[in-house]
Amino acid sequence: MVVLATAAVPSKGSEEVARLFNVSRDGDGFFMESHPKLKPIDTPSDGVFVAGGCQGPKDVPYSVSQGMGAASRAATILSKPKWKIQPIVAIVDPGKCRNTKVKCGLCAKACPYGAIRAPEGQAAESISAMCHGCGTCVAECPASAITQKHFTDVQIMSQIRAALETNPEEKILAFLCNWCSYAGADLAGTSRFDYPTIIRPIRVMCSGRVDRSFVLEALRLGVGMVLVGACHLPYDCHYISGNYKMKARMDALAPMLQKLGMSPERLRVEYVSAAEGIKFAEIVKEMAAQMNALGKDKIKAENAKLRPVLENMLKRKEQR
Repeated sequence: MVVLATAAVPSKGSEEVARLFNVSRDGDGFFMESHPKLKPIDTPSDGVFVAGGCQGPKDVPYSVSQGMGAASRAATILSKPKWKIQPIVAIVDPGKCRNTKVKCGLCAKACPYGAIRAPEGQAAESISAMCHGCGTCVAECPASAITQKHFTDVQIMSQIRAALETNPEEKILAFLCNWCSYAGADLAGTSRFDYPTIIRPIRVMCSGRVDRSFVLEALRLGVGMVLVGACHLPYDCHYISGNYKMKARMDALAPMLQKLGMSPERLRVEYVSAAEGIKFAEIVKEMAAQMNALGKDKIKAENAKLRPVLENMLKRKEQR
């Protein structure tokens, strides 16, 4: 039996639509669902659904059934007088906010949704209904005045310390964004791709949430390598610009650490989509090989040299 199928490619302009609605695309350029089994019609953006050929090649009956499903999902939103949001919103502590003393407003500039107001001379305020919970403002705040519910600094620091409790110099600590690199790591697992077991992933909603202090704490504890996983530049970030904010932060941090004596291979930023499980596995293999080439003794020596400086930097952050 020979089955002939017409080749299909995404429509012209789908890249722009993906950027406007913050919808991820697969390796072929088609829109991706939030989860193939649990949420086959939903996208990671609330209120945006997929149906038909925009998700990939489909026949007419399949497209019709998907369209009916998408209409039903939309009706569940339109039929309600109020809409519930995720509880991972950011909260500002007015007592710590330095915008009351000096002109700051960095959190308002960092927020891609305009969910933070910072009038001059007043404490910044987060509007929960507009907040999507990326956490970029938390990492950008120089006074540690903002907290992201369920992804607080204390919670993430506790995960870092637990992951590196034993033999830290033999491990790779990975901060992975929920929608892309973490999903890519999950795909690597479900696809049974082979990669070393020395990696310890920590999930954050967006790579923009990865604070410099997370990397510094991991190095202070003696980690072998640090990986920050993010959505592809320029438009794949579920939170619009979180990956850019992370990139700027790490681009400034990496040279500083190298000047202090750290090997450049030990801090790595990679862009992995939810469809790139094989890429994630290859990255881990490559990092493991680089770590073996550096050797345990060299990593320990670098950590010993870095530790006093890192402790002072982290102490200053805690005192804010």
